[in-house]
Amino acid sequence: MSRSHLISSLAGTSALCLLVGCGDSLPDVALLNTVRPLAARVVVTEPLVPEEDPDAAPRAQALPFETVTVTPLIGGPEGIVDAATLAPVWFACPLSPTQSLYGCISSQFPIARDAIPDCETPAFGFELDFSEVPEPQGLCQLGQTATPSLTIPFDFNILSGGGIELTMIAGVPGGTSTQTCADILLSGDIDVPDDCVLLLQRVTVGPLERLFALAEEFGVVLPEEFAVTDLDDIPDFDRHPRISSVGAQPVDEEGGETTGPIVEIPEAGTFAATYGTVLRFNALTPSSELQTFTVQSANGEIREASEAFQGAWYHTWGTLQSGASNDAVSFNDFSLTVGSQDETETPEGDSVEFIFVLRDGRSGVDWRTWSVEALPLP
Repeated sequence: MSRSHLISSLAGTSALCLLVGCGDSLPDVALLNTVRPLAARVVVTEPLVPEEDPDAAPRAQALPFETVTVTPLIGGPEGIVDAATLAPVWFACPLSPTQSLYGCISSQFPIARDAIPDCETPAFGFELDFSEVPEPQGLCQLGQTATPSLTIPFDFNILSGGGIELTMIAGVPGGTSTQTCADILLSGDIDVPDDCVLLLQRVTVGPLERLFALAEEFGVVLPEEFAVTDLDDIPDFDRHPRISSVGAQPVDEEGGETTGPIVEIPEAGTFAATYGTVLRFNALTPSSELQTFTVQSANGEIREASEAFQGAWYHTWGTLQSGASNDAVSFNDFSLTVGSQDETETPEGDSVEFIFVLRDGRSGVDWRTWSVEALPLP
């Protein structure tokens, strides 16, 4: 893998990066012809206090002392890849407010894997001593697991507005092992084998005002600059959007118009169609899933911003009209005919696998999967 391929695969993305499929000609990004990461979902699984609204969307943002669980989404030629089959190893690293993803772990290269300590679990408590805020632990290992968990620390980096950088390194069965992939990457060598998989994910922390408000409820006397004066001014947590449904309906190939009703496809469900059919998929997410939030500019000005949907479509065979969409009702047309980059005239097992990934422009992400069973022409 060349330096230019390494840099290009790490640049221009805020949620994940991959080191895979770096041949001379780049494949259609929507076509899953290699094993690669598509997304990662960080969810608060052990909050400090129970959620007040049982119908609230899952939290994508954590407070210190809360535990998050990370679920990677890996795609491949057969659709969803069980991350456990890749035996991935995970690392955590304190990410400063000015650092980009990959900036923390790469600053430690070269380093041997056995020289990286296990991540410490901070003890819960509201005895917050602001006169002796601890320094962050530094690069540490979360273990070799498909879905790691991490308890957010309370340290100088977090208090300064930083977050946590998570790195997943994995090999593929029958190819380069996870250990070899990790050893090469951690050495700082850019010639990482093409079948090694690297995923980077930021864990966002905050709003810290909520932690300070909880601390005050427990009788902690906070320094004046951290005191919470108005609880109504504290923003809600960053939450994941929720896809409500995915449906399909045939398209008249000549007129380009849909025919018949939309048939809803359940999660991991199957829709049957004959070869040559054009289908329109509709992925629906209510606009109410989008949140407003405040951002601060370089000059200190605070303004309100809104999330925006960003959809990505993936498939294992055939022809998709587009690889991206950005509407509450995202739609895409799919032709059940051999595509220009397909290696076989028909899909394996006469089944095409689909994955739709929805992001909200911040840390929120959701996805849906389904199959199309290809039937012979009558």
